[in-house]
Formats: sequence, C-alpha cells, structure tokens
Amino acid sequence: MMIAEFLKPYKYIIFDLDGVITSEEMYWNCAALSTYEILSGRLWNKDRRDVFLSGKEFFDFKCAENRVYEIRDLIFCKKKTISKIKQNGINSNWDLGYYTLLACIICGARGSDTLSKNDCKEFYDSVYNFIANIETSDSVSFFYELENRVQQIIPMEEGFYRRCGTLWNYFFDLFQTWYFGNEALNRKGFICKEEPLLPLDKLRNLLIELDKNGKILSTATGRLITEILPLKNWGIYNCFDNVVTYTDCIIAEKALNNSIHLSKPHPYQLLKALFANTYTDKQLINGEYNKDIMSQVLFVGDSMSDLIATKSLYRASFMGVLTGVLSKEDFENNKADFICNNILDMCVWN
Repeated sequence: MMIAEFLKPYKYIIFDLDGVITSEEMYWNCAALSTYEILSGRLWNKDRRDVFLSGKEFFDFKCAENRVYEIRDLIFCKKKTISKIKQNGINSNWDLGYYTLLACIICGARGSDTLSKNDCKEFYDSVYNFIANIETSDSVSFFYELENRVQQIIPMEEGFYRRCGTLWNYFFDLFQTWYFGNEALNRKGFICKEEPLLPLDKLRNLLIELDKNGKILSTATGRLITEILPLKNWGIYNCFDNVVTYTDCIIAEKALNNSIHLSKPHPYQLLKALFANTYTDKQLINGEYNKDIMSQVLFVGDSMSDLIATKSLYRASFMGVLTGVLSKEDFENNKADFICNNILDMCVWN
C-alpha cells in the first residue's frame, strides 16, 4: 500500500473522530434517549424552578433502552433532523439532543399531553420542519434563536436555557449517564457497544502508513478525554502525536474566563492539535501563531462545523468524508478541498 498522491503536500493531518474514525451511532442513541427521558417526565409545572428536572419515577429505562433504535428514528425522523442540525454547524451530540429538545418544546411538547406527543410521529415531523425552516447563518445564531423562543414560551431565570446553562447541564448529565452507564443502578453504558467506523485492521494499517511517510497525526474531537477509551481499546491511540478533545476547550474557556465557545466550528481545537503547547491558549485564540505552515495542514472531518473551522484558518485544507450525515453535495456547495468516501481513500491499497 502507499499513500494517495493528493496527501503529499501535507505534513500535518488532523482527524475528527466521530463520523470519521469512530461511529456516532452510540452518541445518537444517547442524544435520543436523553431527549426522550426529559419529554417523558413530569416536566411542566411552571410555578417550580425544577420544572424540567423532575419526574424520573415515570420513566422506564429498560424499556427505552430496548426500544432505542425505534426511539431514535422517531425523535430524529430517521436521520433527517440530525443532518439538518449538523448543517447549521452544530458539532457535539449533546447539542444535537439539547436543541432538538428545545425545538420539541417550541412545537408544543408540554402540558398533560407530553407522553402522547412523545410517541407521535407527526409531532416529530413538525419538529423537523420547524428546524429546517430556521434561517441562521451560523451555530451561534441557531443557539440564540431556539433559546429565545423557549424563554418566551416558558419563562425562566436568565441563562436557564443557554448552552452550558441549567437545563443544558441537566441534559448533559443524562447523556453522560446513558453513555457511561450507572453502576449503582446496574445500567451498562453505550460506551461498551462502541465500534470503529471501518475495519480495525485497515484503520490501523492506514495510520501506520501515514506515520511511515512522515505525517504528523493528531485528533480534534468533540469527545471528552474520558470518552477516548475506545481508541485505547482498539490499539490506535498511540498512532496520534496529539489528542485534543472537548476537555481542552473546557479548560481553556475557564482559564481565559471567556464567553466564546471554543468547540468547533471555532478553530481552537485544530490549532491546539497542530501546535500543542508551543503557544498559549490566549495566543492561539488571538491569532498569534505561525501561519506559514498552514498550507501543510489537512483536516479530515465529516461535518459542517469541521469544514467551517478549517476554512477559518489561513490556507489550511479540508477533506470531507461521506461516513457522517453530510452528502457529497453538501461538501461541494461549501467548497471542501477533497471529498472521499472514507479515510481509507487516503491510501492506495494493494
């Protein structure tokens, strides 16, 4: 085998993980079940601050887990809602689930009919149509649009609905419980079911071949550092010189006391993957780094947030793969430099 000709100008190759190396299936399960769990609870007493944070006694966890693919197809209209939200530059699957939840509230999922709506296909079709008709230019505008609309419907204290606000953090905790499991409740998490997106032997051989050809490999992923365990279990973690995760964003945001969200489509993670600790986080955010090497940088991703993050960097190139939810047309319309079926196209196989 040999590396593909188009890779020769690039010394630095940065990979997204989900939809590129790791499958997003288990994350989509967690996003759907977290949304379903909240919508199935006693959520709508407007006189109580914990309006959304109660009612677990009504939720049958085992039944939901057994119906996970049925529930996911229902809430996300197969994958149409996932695709539409990701086209708005939304990267993390926590946000995917959370903003689907807000859209459900806007479309009428409240009051005593919550449970009946929860299993109504027509209702989730209306949620998809609502999301599809939101006219925003970027992920931040998308966030504000839904947050402000929900605040008008069920007013809460300032910041309750914001990303990283009270309800978002509650949703995040539910998501993490579905992913990691709960030993006290004898619930196994979906992390136990994670699988690589491609045959593991070919994936490993690809990364080794890229390394042999002098490529410096890194990751820039929306996963937390605790969610990188599958890479270690599959024996490919050490193929990467630098592993940058959403945990790096959290640390940098807190240290800088910055209101800017540093997860993709912000380019911070790509810069952190490229430069590691050569520059401080403040220098990276302020653009105080060596831009001359950008023409040697290739980012490999599957989402609009990946592409937007790459295009915001001077002369860096983007390779879109069709193993996520975006189509070839999506990448072509947004001027991806390369489009491949999957990352195995980075090599010519014997």
